[in-house]
Amino acid sequence: MMKQIKAVAGATMAGIASAGTAVVVVPPEVAMPWYGYVVVGAINAGLTYLAVYWPRNAPAKNAE
Repeated sequence: MMKQIKAVAGATMAGIASAGTAVVVVPPEVAMPWYGYVVVGAINAGLTYLAVYWPRNAPAKNAE
């Protein structure tokens, strides 16, 4: 349970950071709707969650 909490916390921070990065990186000339920033944050949060949670909780390989 604690690993999931850490993964969710990391994903939340990554989502916030990626939305902030998109604000800085996307040029003012580009018309990006408000939900574009939300989508960027959600995608990045999902990828971060998987990067944090998946490797530690993958099925164990049988050692023979």
